[in-house]
Amino acid sequence: MDILWTPTAKETYMYVLDYLEQVWGDKYVSNFIVNTERTLKLISKYPAIYELIPNLADVRKAVLHKNCSFLYRVKNETIELLVFWDTRQEPFQ
Repeated sequence: MDILWTPTAKETYMYVLDYLEQVWGDKYVSNFIVNTERTLKLISKYPAIYELIPNLADVRKAVLHKNCSFLYRVKNETIELLVFWDTRQEPFQ
């Protein structure tokens, strides 16, 4: 399946990368990117692998790290990435 990055997903992903670079450095950022790519590849093969979010139609949450997750949905044979966030914060802020 194809993966579509929404503008919000792109913006919040870059925010996470910038934060990781400032706090943990380039090596951690590189590992995070590899983990993200691995997770996206898994989702493209098995789109229903992650849990549905209650009260959000067809939206699933994938955990990349204990402190970072993202939301996505499958729409017309496309995986639509919605938002990335630091799980220590309230989602959708």
